Amino acid sequence: MYMIVYTNGMARNITIKDLRPSLPKVMELVEKQMERFVITKRGKPIGVLLSLQDYEGLLETIDILGDKELVKRLDRAEADVKAGRTRSLEDIRRSLDRA
Repeated sequence: MYMIVYTNGMARNITIKDLRPSLPKVMELVEKQMERFVITKRGKPIGVLLSLQDYEGLLETIDILGDKELVKRLDRAEADVKAGRTRSLEDIRRSLDRA
C-alpha cells in the first residue's frame, strides 16, 4: 500500500483518499515523530492532524497570547536578556538561601 504525501513547510499534505487506508501508519508518524499533516480534499485543505502534545501546546500558546499583562512581562524579560540584564542560576540560588 502506498501513501502519497506532499510536504508543505512544517506540515505534510495528504489527501483524504490517501489517508483512509494509511491512517494507522500516519498516526504512528504523528505520535512517534511529531509529524503534522494537512488533510486535503479535491486539492483544498479541510483539516489538520497533529499530536496531542502539539495541540495542547497550541492551546497553551493561545492562552498566553490572550493575557496582555503576561505578554508585556515576557516582552520586558526578552528585552532584559538582549540588554544583558541577567543573573546566573547560582546567583539566584544564593539569594534564595539568604532569604
